[in-house]
Amino acid sequence: METKNTLLQDAFSLFYSTDELRPAMQKPFVVKGKTYATDGTLLIRCDNDKIDFEFENNEKLPNVLAIMPTENMSEIIDIDSVDWASFMNQDETEGDGNDIVCGHCNGEGTYDDDVYYKGKSYDIEYECPVCDGSGYESEENQIPTGNKTFGFNDRVLFKETLFYATRFYKLKKVKDLLGGNLELISYNNNNKAILFRINFVEIIIMPCLSDEEDVIIAKF
Repeated sequence: METKNTLLQDAFSLFYSTDELRPAMQKPFVVKGKTYATDGTLLIRCDNDKIDFEFENNEKLPNVLAIMPTENMSEIIDIDSVDWASFMNQDETEGDGNDIVCGHCNGEGTYDDDVYYKGKSYDIEYECPVCDGSGYESEENQIPTGNKTFGFNDRVLFKETLFYATRFYKLKKVKDLLGGNLELISYNNNNKAILFRINFVEIIIMPCLSDEEDVIIAKF
């Protein structure tokens, strides 16, 4: 039988980074009495006393406190009013974990060099020509999972702010796992991070820029 704590661990795992160059973000970490997980565009946190699964993170931690919005409102959002499944028409894939980090730039995507001219030294930084700035010599293969997901251009318009549908949908996934209401607790209409609360966890979602190919699949 699955326990509530297992569900909490499942919820946190939705926010882990898969970037091998950012190992601190591939697992939870603790900052000032709260446990966090983030991939750089999404973040989840809760009080440490709610965590009952084991993890260890000895990496240099990201400065998450600098991006936390101030709570400034309370509004319940009916995320279940959207038939999300009807918009999932793309085959979902996942990487096989076989990324090869660029040996020329050591995964940085840029390379530093010194140029000497007439007795003077000049430091230059340029995009790595081996990996074209990606940090990888070759990217992992994408393997179909058998599930469906949103299209690359699918977006959610929340008030005046635009989000990738794949990111916004994680709010519903967490709500389904932990129960409770989806509550908006911090919002500014200037394309900054938005803060939600579900049960005892808080979640940040970063917005995306608009594009002429955007497809708005849901509005709130």
